[in-house]
Amino acid sequence: MLAHNDAAVLLRNHRWADERGRWTELVGALLSASHEIPNGKLHRLLRQLETLNLLDLSHWCATPESFAEAEHDALVAQTRVVLEDFGLDQKTALRASRIIHDAAHQLGKRYGGKIQLALREAGDEILEKFTRALNVSELTDAELRQALTMWLQNVLNLPISLKRPSFQRFCDANNLSAGQVLNGADELDLSVAALDDLIENWDARQRAKPAVRKTDDRRA
Repeated sequence: MLAHNDAAVLLRNHRWADERGRWTELVGALLSASHEIPNGKLHRLLRQLETLNLLDLSHWCATPESFAEAEHDALVAQTRVVLEDFGLDQKTALRASRIIHDAAHQLGKRYGGKIQLALREAGDEILEKFTRALNVSELTDAELRQALTMWLQNVLNLPISLKRPSFQRFCDANNLSAGQVLNGADELDLSVAALDDLIENWDARQRAKPAVRKTDDRRA
C-alpha cells in the first residue's frame, strides 16, 4: 500500500504524515516556555538536533529514568553540546536536557513512547464530548461521529481514524483487526489520517479491478 505510486502524493498532503514531527514540536514548545530563545533560533536548534538524530523519542526513552544517571548518557551529553553551541550556558543546557528527558520518559511510561497515542486519547475525549453536545436530527449517530472525526482531523490534525467502510474492507481482505491495522500504523509512526487516505486509495483501486468470473468445472 505504501509502495504504490500514489502513496507519496497522498502523504505530502498531510501535515503530520510522520507522527515523529509532533514530538519535535513538543520539544520546541517546552524549550520556548522554559528559556528565552528567539523563534527563528529555536527552529534552527530543532533542525540541528534532528539532523544529528538527537530527537529520537525512542532513544530518549531508552536513557536511564533517573536524570542523575541519564546526564552522563551519550545522547544527553551530545544534546547538551549542541545546546551550548547555540548559546545556552552549561546550567541552562543541562536544564533543557532534563526537560526533554523528563517529557520523553513520561510519554514512554504512559504511551509507550508514541506521542500520537496521547493525542488520540485526547481526541477521543473531544470526539465524545462533541458527539454528546451536537444533536443533528438528520444524521444517524454513526454519520455524526464520522463527520466530527473528519472535522477534528482537518481542523486540529488529531490522529483519530475515520474508519470508513473501506477501512473494514481492508481489514477483511488482509485478515486483520482494526486494532492491528492501527497498531501497525503507530509502529511506523504513520498518521492515521494519512492511513485513512491510503486505505481509501487502495479500496478504490480494488473496486476498479474487473470482477473475476468464476468458472464452473462441472461436466454437463
